[in-house]
Amino acid sequence: ERVLELTDRPGGRPAPDLARAGWVAIDEPRRFALAELRPLIARSHRLVVAGLPQRVQRALGFEPMRTPPARAARVVVRHADAPRRPGLADTPRLVTSRS
Repeated sequence: ERVLELTDRPGGRPAPDLARAGWVAIDEPRRFALAELRPLIARSHRLVVAGLPQRVQRALGFEPMRTPPARAARVVVRHADAPRRPGLADTPRLVTSRS
């Protein structure tokens, strides 16, 4: 499965509190090719948007999705230069892009 492939590589690990749902934290995005991460981030973004109520999706400017995309590897990427607050050192930042 894609989750195992990503977590076995340096810079990837199961996402805290979300590993059971198949999410992967990418702590060192420079170790991955951008062409590899881009579709995973786009899929993660669609999954998050699909989980929102349809009225919230509309308010954010999205066409409401009735069903979320098929389950697959989900990615949380932490940028090395992202500021961290005390006590949240292991909390990843979700980076998404609209596609």
